[in-house]
Amino acid sequence: MSTVPPLVLADRPPLADESRWPSWRNEANCLDTPTAMWFPPTGVNDYAACRAICRACTVRAECLDDTLRSDHGFSGGMTPRQRAAELSRRLRATS
Repeated sequence: MSTVPPLVLADRPPLADESRWPSWRNEANCLDTPTAMWFPPTGVNDYAACRAICRACTVRAECLDDTLRSDHGFSGGMTPRQRAAELSRRLRATS
């Protein structure tokens, strides 16, 4: 099994077009955390540290709205399965 080296968002080179990044990203509590912690290996569902970081984040709602359709990793305070359920709930509420 290969391991993913931890990446820190702050260490990444800037995007060619930074205007494509949502403005809320700079306020996210996870900005300086290792990327790998948000994307555990297949079969590992220990998101306790992620939940703690998201719980105190002031832009959690914006993150969830932005990543609601993603089926990878922990974001917006939710696992992929929780985001799928939330998306389904929102779609039912608007139909």
